[in-house]
Amino acid sequence: MAIRLFLVFSFIFSGFGFQSAVAAIAIDNFRTGLTPRTPIVCNVNDTVQPGSMVGGIRHTRLIVNEAGASCSVSNKYRQTASMQVRPSALIVNSDFKVFHRLEVFYGHDELKQNRPLNLDLTEGGLNNRRIRIAFEAMDLVENFNIVLFMKDGSARSQCSINLNPSTNPFTVDFPLDSFGVALGDADYADVDYIALIFQSGSAMGSNDFAVKSVTATSAITPGVLISTCS
Repeated sequence: MAIRLFLVFSFIFSGFGFQSAVAAIAIDNFRTGLTPRTPIVCNVNDTVQPGSMVGGIRHTRLIVNEAGASCSVSNKYRQTASMQVRPSALIVNSDFKVFHRLEVFYGHDELKQNRPLNLDLTEGGLNNRRIRIAFEAMDLVENFNIVLFMKDGSARSQCSINLNPSTNPFTVDFPLDSFGVALGDADYADVDYIALIFQSGSAMGSNDFAVKSVTATSAITPGVLISTCS
């Protein structure tokens, strides 16, 4: 069930100009690790895709409605959802009354086991970077969560929001200093695992969207939306 949270946007106007970035980190540009479109009904599509993304492996789990006997109730028309990675885009499609949950993990190996990234997301120890996610479009409200795991998973912080629909490309920044600490002490100088979680946020599912890139950057860019985490 999607968590009902709200996203407050602060707009960075073009009159402010640019701030130069210091060594932006490309987490995933979806140019490698391409996958075919594989529609599923009340099931889980659990795959790994090797490539140039951070850690060298992208582990994805697409969960559609509820598995098992309840499928006849939650998806009585046997509609499908799919995830595919085409050059420069991760695309999710959901049919009539289909609810999806897509989990994208970084910090796993080919066998879907933990392989720590040991990734420094700070700049000289300062938490002034943002996780920047560029979307191609989104047709309905989508619940979105970023979870950062540190100290081999014994500490974690997260940002949970609802993204509003847009027929045009848009980009959202998630400042590290706005993440809520859910467990232990956050240490963004040593991030071991990253999880991106997308969930249907509309009343009847049927969400479609595409993600173009995921980056860690300190650049302040005109037109980029700034999220307030919950």
